[in-house]
Amino acid sequence: MNLLRALALFGALGFSLFAAGCSGSGSTTPPVMPQDGNAAPLMSAPSPATTAGLVHAMTSSSSLVGKIVYATYYSTAHEFQIETSSGFYWVQALPTTQWSYNGLTVRVGVWATASGSWKTSTTLDASSISLSTSSAPTGSAPTHVQTAEYLTSSTEMRTSPAVYAPYLSWAYPIYSRSGLTRAYGIKTVLYTSPIMPDRSTYEYDTLEGSYPSGRATTCSGGLVTTYNGAGLLSDPTKSTTTAYFGNVVNHTISMVEESNPGYSHPWDLIYIDNDGPLYGASSTPCNYNPITWGSAQDAALAVTGQKFILNSLSVADDNVPTFVQRLGGSAIEGGEFEECFMTALWSSEEDAQLQAVALLKREGKAGGAGFWCYADNTSALGASSIGERMYIYASFLLTYDPNYSVFEESFTTSPSTFKVFPETGFVPLSPVITPTASSSLETSTGAYLREYNSCYYRGSYVGKCEVIVNPSTTSYVSVPNPWGLHHAMSLSGGGVLDGGYASFAGAAPTSMAPKSGLILTP
Repeated sequence: MNLLRALALFGALGFSLFAAGCSGSGSTTPPVMPQDGNAAPLMSAPSPATTAGLVHAMTSSSSLVGKIVYATYYSTAHEFQIETSSGFYWVQALPTTQWSYNGLTVRVGVWATASGSWKTSTTLDASSISLSTSSAPTGSAPTHVQTAEYLTSSTEMRTSPAVYAPYLSWAYPIYSRSGLTRAYGIKTVLYTSPIMPDRSTYEYDTLEGSYPSGRATTCSGGLVTTYNGAGLLSDPTKSTTTAYFGNVVNHTISMVEESNPGYSHPWDLIYIDNDGPLYGASSTPCNYNPITWGSAQDAALAVTGQKFILNSLSVADDNVPTFVQRLGGSAIEGGEFEECFMTALWSSEEDAQLQAVALLKREGKAGGAGFWCYADNTSALGASSIGERMYIYASFLLTYDPNYSVFEESFTTSPSTFKVFPETGFVPLSPVITPTASSSLETSTGAYLREYNSCYYRGSYVGKCEVIVNPSTTSYVSVPNPWGLHHAMSLSGGGVLDGGYASFAGAAPTSMAPKSGLILTP
């Protein structure tokens, strides 16, 4: 369980206002937006006229893909102009620029992919250039993987969700901001904990006071407790538990509806905490079977008419199939793995993602929050955790599906406090294989590898890519690089709103340290 969800979603607004500075000049007129009770004024999103400048200021590395239409040559550098889907841009190459000629030369009609930093609004200083004979694949790519964040810090509660919308897919806002957040295209989730309710919560008081026969007991009638005696455990096989679950769900919905007048259905999913193995239970409930309990629970939840995501997947490899099976329930949209890729359960996390996505597809369930990877229980600074962030994100991408997988982190960043980081803008598509088990991705070096035919950063085509992970806690391994890619993605700084950025100019390494991840590009 992450207690932050339970506490923050009901919290009152704080008092500090995030005053953010953007590079560039000129004023921005805030759009007219609904206000949230007596909250301080919302921080506005940049107007369309300043959005491009803000992106350039916050992302010092960008990519362009286009056909060369003109070239000029100088003694120390040469420039060429390319035509992209959004217009004409100049690319300037310097002696330090890293080239991937691929048997071609700079001439009109050749396609170029350039990464670097913006010198002006129409000129890119290239750190790397790759030439090819054809354009990027047709069709658009998402500008980021599915991402998630709480939006419950005092700064976030005073900031317009429009600021976060370009980077964020899912959020746990405080209930009074659910409608506003959803109005900007960010899907919202409501928190509940009816399985292992802790003392001093609505769920605990309701189970203890109104539905006591729904409490789990031993076969001798002894009460099963949790949280060292401070919590209860509900038993979904008991006849009154359906009514108990319905009461909790209806109470939660009533709260969010009352807090959001003028907004219709201000939520997308309801989250159910502590739905995995019965950790911390004082004893085993009578006739407990996780499969039987899962089926009974889904039947009870289906009566509510709502859709749910279960915090149920944080288990050892042997138990992954059992708890993934719960996601097949008619009321269930997906499951969460907490401390994702932060524990010794690396293969469990990879296999849980593969199995969860495969099950949801077999069941014909639409894409969304199918596998929620939450790298939580850390407050380390994101800017000081680059290696760990790369390891976690590469591990996520190794088995992810862009339509079903969600990525969330809890590393801290300031001053925005918005815990979404620049690596989430790297989106690999068209995998060479879709494995059924993580073991099939292991290479002869001991590293794990997945190749993708089409990879993008913030919607710009990068080319092919290789995602590589060394999950060993003790051994260095050689880097498998079957496509002979030349560059590796690197990260700098903190969150996307705090100057953090990704670049693709560094050379591809030949070895990997223990617990490390790599993303190789042309």
